[in-house]
Amino acid sequence: MQVLLILALILALTAVIFAVQNAMPVTVSFLFWQFANAPLALVLLLVVGLGLLMSLLVSVPSLVGNRWTISRLKKRVAELEKSVQEQQARVATLEASLAEARTQLESAQKKLGGSNAPVAPHSS
Repeated sequence: MQVLLILALILALTAVIFAVQNAMPVTVSFLFWQFANAPLALVLLLVVGLGLLMSLLVSVPSLVGNRWTISRLKKRVAELEKSVQEQQARVATLEASLAEARTQLESAQKKLGGSNAPVAPHSS
């Protein structure tokens, strides 16, 4: 934060020095408009300001579009994270069911004779 303040002060000091050194009056003509006896520094700073304003106006649509895209992508990420959590919960449920089924199968095999061979289905 202090760095920005120092840079702003340096920029302001530079602008003041520029204005003092370029105080001679000039006449500016543009189309049907004529501005006589304006300080050169004021004219130059005005032109720079207008240039900054025009560049801002040109860049605003892309900035808005980028923010909209970021917002849309953040929503999509949230949806996908929710889906991942749901899938992880489903996997945990299925793994618990599988463990229970294995336990039941092992107890059934022990009741049938203690062999480790899988139980074959009966053919009628």
